[in-house]
Amino acid sequence: MKEKTLFVLLLLSFASPLVSAQGPEVPNWELGWETEAEPVIMNLDDKFDFELILTFWIDNTRPLPLEVEFTIEDVDDFQVDDPGTVTIEANSNKTFDLTISGSGLDTEGNTHSADQIHVTLRLTASQTIQEQEVSSQEILKDLQFEAVHQLVPTVSMVGDLLAGTDEELSISIQNNGNSADSVAEASIVIKACPLMAYSGEDVLIGVNLASGASVTKSITIKAANNHPDKTCKVSVSIKSEGSGLYVTSEELSIKVIAPNDEEETESPDTNKSDEGIIGFDVQDNSLPAPSLALTLVIFLLAAIIRRHSVR
Repeated sequence: MKEKTLFVLLLLSFASPLVSAQGPEVPNWELGWETEAEPVIMNLDDKFDFELILTFWIDNTRPLPLEVEFTIEDVDDFQVDDPGTVTIEANSNKTFDLTISGSGLDTEGNTHSADQIHVTLRLTASQTIQEQEVSSQEILKDLQFEAVHQLVPTVSMVGDLLAGTDEELSISIQNNGNSADSVAEASIVIKACPLMAYSGEDVLIGVNLASGASVTKSITIKAANNHPDKTCKVSVSIKSEGSGLYVTSEELSIKVIAPNDEEETESPDTNKSDEGIIGFDVQDNSLPAPSLALTLVIFLLAAIIRRHSVR
């Protein structure tokens, strides 16, 4: 009988729903960031300097005050202003600011890349009791530089341009920004010289440049046959794919030389004329003049013949 009773009780225990009861939450403290953004962007000014403020909080649900000390790691290149050692009252939540400042340039003046995470900041809060650490928590935050797109074009050409001819115009593009960029549009600007034309600017469009890289392309520039003597101003304008902004190079002065329409007049060459006359083969067909004696003889003969005829 006892065995049957035990068996029934065992079945009832399996059939009965299990009731679980959670005990009250143990008071503790917690550390967290105010922003959930990942990564946090470090915005740069025109000198590539930045100042970033990160806000974090500590929630203390304990019935006693909490004293913590902060430690910042993995941001040795920057200046960090942290709150130091603070006290959070019992059953309270308090926020703090972490100020980070520095430069987007390295020690050699080159830009830090904005195409990847630069550093991961580690913030550690350590609870201390009588200057002894009893517990700690840490949080991380990825930091990345703001993308700055800065394409710089320049134009150059060797020598002058003769009217009716063409020359190569060299165009160099330097990426002084901290992010990869490309040329979306390109055009050549010519001032005060409507008889000057260009071609081949399409070689600039779509050119990709990593940060710090440069490239040089050539286009053709031509002056019309009737172009006058004049100094023309030429520049190149390009549009950055990254920023969508246009930037124009400094103007290059190109001197166009017109052809000389006045033909040089050759002076008569008297020597050549004389040589022509001297060298000309003159045929002398005139008969020799009769001598004086022969003439007298002829007259005498004629007189004698006439006298005999009269007799």
